[in-house]
Amino acid sequence: IDNKILEEKYPETDEMNTELNDQAENYYNMYNQYYGYSKEEFLTKSGFGSERAFIEYLRLQYRRTQYTDDYIKEQITDKEIEKYYEDKVYGDINTKHILVKVSSSATDEEKKEADLAKEIITKLNEGKSFDEVKDEYKDKITYEELGYKAYNASLESAYMEAMQKLENNSYTKEPVQTSYGYHVIYRIDQKEKPAPKDVKEEIITSLVSEHKSKDTSVQYKA
Repeated sequence: IDNKILEEKYPETDEMNTELNDQAENYYNMYNQYYGYSKEEFLTKSGFGSERAFIEYLRLQYRRTQYTDDYIKEQITDKEIEKYYEDKVYGDINTKHILVKVSSSATDEEKKEADLAKEIITKLNEGKSFDEVKDEYKDKITYEELGYKAYNASLESAYMEAMQKLENNSYTKEPVQTSYGYHVIYRIDQKEKPAPKDVKEEIITSLVSEHKSKDTSVQYKA
């Protein structure tokens, strides 16, 4: 029944087929990497008589996801979009950072790395420029210019929050910890906040994800 309804609502396209083939390859590679399965072994052990059957299973799931997203979008109100825009959207921020990597899970090693990040901040406090400090510690750190990142960039929340709180031409006064290690972040500048109409579709996409996280049964409701 789902197939009958959804194949009419979401006809097969080249984009869909490309996405499904990519998904299938990811499954094959993952099971080969972790379990040593060949493609044929994966299909057999997963209960699929052929690769075509597996692709059709993925196609149904793909269409169900599309419909669930559309179902949620119909329930998102203008007020909800406006609140998200006011609370979470800001102009793209341009940063660079020095990263002291976490090389070990041992507490004492992490402490050393946190101390090194604090030492770098002390040098900045004493008047050295960011470029001077990154050159001085080049053998102990990783330096990166991230460029402009939007409010919905794929960065860890600790980094996003820190760069948002900084003023232009300023740096974090305490190390910022993420899963990558300890960062000293320098904020260069920021673009103006985009107009609501320019980010409306992005906001809706973010709200769909939020609704899915809050209600794990939403696909069944759809």
